[in-house]
Amino acid sequence: MNSIDVSNHTSTSGHLNQEWVIPLDWLPGETLYSWCVRYHQAAGLPTWVDTKQLLFGGRRTGILHGIPGCIDRFVARTQGVLGGADAIIAEHTILPVLTRFQLLSRLEQAVAEVRTSHRLNTARLGLTAAPFPASFPLKACPACMERDECLYQVAYWHVAHQLPGVWVCSEHRTLLAKASTPHCPSGGSGPVLPRSATFNHRHHRRADLELRENNHALAKLAATVLKLAALPMNQLFPPRDVLFAHATRARTSFGDSPHGRESTTQSYLAHCRELGLVWELSRAPQTAGDALHNIHTLLSPKNYVRHALQQMVFVSWLYESCQHFLAELDRQSRLREQDPTGTRDLYLAGIVSSDIARQLQERQISLRQAARRTGVPVADLHASTSNLGVAIGKQPGLPDAQQYLAIGQALANGLNKKDIASIHGVTTRTIELMIRRDPGLQEQWLAARFLSARENARSWWSAAVQSSPGASVSAIQRMNPAVSDWLRRNDLAWLRAHSPDSKRQSGSHSGTWNHNDAGLAQRVREIALQIVLTAGSQTPIRLSTLRKHIPELRMHSYAIDSMPLTSKAIAEVTALAKAEGTLLKPIYQNYH
Repeated sequence: MNSIDVSNHTSTSGHLNQEWVIPLDWLPGETLYSWCVRYHQAAGLPTWVDTKQLLFGGRRTGILHGIPGCIDRFVARTQGVLGGADAIIAEHTILPVLTRFQLLSRLEQAVAEVRTSHRLNTARLGLTAAPFPASFPLKACPACMERDECLYQVAYWHVAHQLPGVWVCSEHRTLLAKASTPHCPSGGSGPVLPRSATFNHRHHRRADLELRENNHALAKLAATVLKLAALPMNQLFPPRDVLFAHATRARTSFGDSPHGRESTTQSYLAHCRELGLVWELSRAPQTAGDALHNIHTLLSPKNYVRHALQQMVFVSWLYESCQHFLAELDRQSRLREQDPTGTRDLYLAGIVSSDIARQLQERQISLRQAARRTGVPVADLHASTSNLGVAIGKQPGLPDAQQYLAIGQALANGLNKKDIASIHGVTTRTIELMIRRDPGLQEQWLAARFLSARENARSWWSAAVQSSPGASVSAIQRMNPAVSDWLRRNDLAWLRAHSPDSKRQSGSHSGTWNHNDAGLAQRVREIALQIVLTAGSQTPIRLSTLRKHIPELRMHSYAIDSMPLTSKAIAEVTALAKAEGTLLKPIYQNYH
């Protein structure tokens, strides 16, 4: 029996001053958290914080019941008598089954975090973005608790019961009970064993009634999870093989017809509804639309699902057993290098049949025709084939060679996509495909669009400066803020060189002010005359109309009382509709 010498470790609280040696071995299938709780009780340590300090070297280190951290410290402080870090992670935590569908780099990163960090970043494994919860509750089988107490004098937490998706004891065929996890003030879970835990049976009362008649779905999922958890930790499943296996199995079982797709959806929905009777799986698809969307997601290479529980739910439904799934994966791995044409890449999507994949590859049908036959949006089908590197070729209905050259020249000249599509009788989607497919065309189009936009912006600014002599830069900018902002962001040097001089002219302040007053008054009369000539002499001239045409008037509105000439001009032109004897009436008559 292994023993751990704790004589050289003392708690920061000063309570651990005596020496002792505690013999404590692993129990069959025990979790690391369970062993730490048993050690805490056997050693008689004052607090759970002292146990964490002693075993993991930190008061803030969380001994999580799901995925603990700082395994390297634990191995060093236990002098390696309980095994190495990799063995503890593989045999006494639930991490192996969570990384089964991950890439090797993600597995190595997760193992490194568990060995050195306080806790695992579950977001990197996609656990937080999945519909299922990322927390792992403590679970126990009542029958196993009684057996453990008879054999080992203590009921403990089993790794097999804590695995995600396992809610049925494989040995006793009974539902597992969910325990309320005690909270530790310093972080992590508090110390609790099954016999002293508080179990909540309400979460599966309905499931218990259903299981008495049919426990096939939950029992099959539990068997699948346990089978995958028993594999070596470094045995990962390549995404291509998983997708090929799923697509092949789904097509073999249900076919490609619309009736087959409907049968697939209904079968998967019934399976998920049975699983949804328990707390952890309650967010499995419960409607036909959600079930169909989930199937497309799990069969799509564009959004390959790496969440272990989602994949295991799908495997438990699609295959007779997990052994059939592993056999199909093995077969797909042997066939991986036997398809030089790339036709299987289309078949991989789980969307098209082998005949449709061949017809697409040989350009006998278009993507739109394939999408119409399979009931899949064209964009999804095109994205799947593009991400797989499959060349579909030019589709029927694209422009001919002459049109293609004309459209390319128009794009190179910077014309708008909608205008080009209208001129040549094609869709904007066709124009976008041309831009993305032809090397260098997108860069030419963007450059031409930039030059055209710059020329238009410069022309407008120059015309605004010439039509508003004496106007400030701010006044011109307020005439068209969009163009002004574009020039400031993209052509600042030219904008500064062609902006009105903002420096004050030489001379007295009063002289400059009088000059501005006279010029503004003359501008008011000119604008009023233009309005009269355009709309007629009976059209009222309002101050708001003048401000719209004269930005300087809006800018100097706060000091209009200090500009007598301008005030007089405004009073004259705005009184045109009320008094016929204005200065504008003789001027207007002179033009007729």
